[in-house]
Amino acid sequence: MKRHQGKVAIVTGGASGMGRATVMRLLADGAKVVVADLNDKNGAETVAVARTQGHGNDVAFVRCDVAREADVARVMSEAEQRFGRLDIAYLNAGVGGAFGPIAETDAEDWDYTFAVLVRSVFLGMKHASVAMKKHGQGGVILVTASIAGMVGGGGSHAYSAAKAAVISLIENVAVELGPDRIRVVGIATGGVTPAQRRALPGLMAHSLVPIVVGYVFAHYLTYLVERGQGVMIGLLQLLGTGDGLTVSYVLSEHPDLLAVYKVGFVVAGHVVAVVAAHDKALEVLPRAHRLTGQLAMLVLMVGYTFTGIYLLLSV
Repeated sequence: MKRHQGKVAIVTGGASGMGRATVMRLLADGAKVVVADLNDKNGAETVAVARTQGHGNDVAFVRCDVAREADVARVMSEAEQRFGRLDIAYLNAGVGGAFGPIAETDAEDWDYTFAVLVRSVFLGMKHASVAMKKHGQGGVILVTASIAGMVGGGGSHAYSAAKAAVISLIENVAVELGPDRIRVVGIATGGVTPAQRRALPGLMAHSLVPIVVGYVFAHYLTYLVERGQGVMIGLLQLLGTGDGLTVSYVLSEHPDLLAVYKVGFVVAGHVVAVVAAHDKALEVLPRAHRLTGQLAMLVLMVGYTFTGIYLLLSV
């Protein structure tokens, strides 16, 4: 059985971009979807694409101005009338809104930004919650928020303020609707541009150097120390000063000590690498991502460390 089999969803701003991608994913996962968007052409195109993928009976388009309550109510009603219920409401519609210095921001542009980004979310939550309560099985109200609403300088003044309001609304409504088994959650998108994301591996590459050095010493320590002594003694003898010198096989003769050294080099290499990567992460990652952005790295480093130790001890 598919993940969303039997579920009914609405997606505002669902005719393009993230909205359309979400519509297609919901359909692929078995849901029936009402696409709400102001753009008739993109809406018809989205439905056509869905039908070519075999979802002709599971998708519908409703033209909707998300800042108008009557339009939003009609979207919820369409979901109930056509598909019988509402389980998922993805409130995704948005605009860039007013830009420019605060002294030059037009009041009408400011109001328009808040109408599309904040009023629409309020209206979506209001009418989606009513529809979900009718069948008594809960549901999910998902909202596109933004990193811009969490940190200063993440976006324009109007956009950032609007997204901050949305985040606060999500938190408050989640408390209210929780007892009705309706989850209200947000997706905080943004913060790192595609170009910055592509550059991250190169910025973090230096943290791999200590790991490589640690493994080189761990795997080749005996060779470096004992064969290295032999090479040096040979060179000194060629110069006439190495007579009487012999190679000390202290590492080969003390395997327990050798194991301790090897494990120590692996662990030390990873510790130095983690510190280096952590310092760089604090420098390049947005403030809101400085913790979560390092979790994957931490898990990977721990995995590498224990895998490396296992391989060393199993040889």
